[in-house]
Amino acid sequence: MKSTGKHYTIEKILANVKSKRHFADEVVKIFSPYGQVKNSTLIVEKSPQRIEGSCFVEMETLEQAIAAQNQFDTLLLGNRHLYFSVNLSNDFVE
Repeated sequence: MKSTGKHYTIEKILANVKSKRHFADEVVKIFSPYGQVKNSTLIVEKSPQRIEGSCFVEMETLEQAIAAQNQFDTLLLGNRHLYFSVNLSNDFVE
C-alpha cells in the first residue's frame, strides 16, 4: 500500500501501540467517527528488521465503510470491511 498523507495519520497514531488490546482500542477510536466498528482483526508479522500489522476493520454498513475509506488510505473489501497495514513498535507484544 502506498504511503499517503491520509495513511500517515493512521501510521502515526498506531506507531507507539504496544499490545493487541491497545491496538484494538485505538482502531475503534480512529474509525468510530465514521460509524460503528463491529469487529477488528490484527495479524502480526515479525521479522528481525520490523514488526508489521495487517488490520481488517468491519463497519456496520457499507456507507460507514466508504466514509472511513474516504478519510484514510484503506482498501475496501466486500461490503463493510476495510484493510490497512501498519508498522508496529519494536516493543509490541501479542
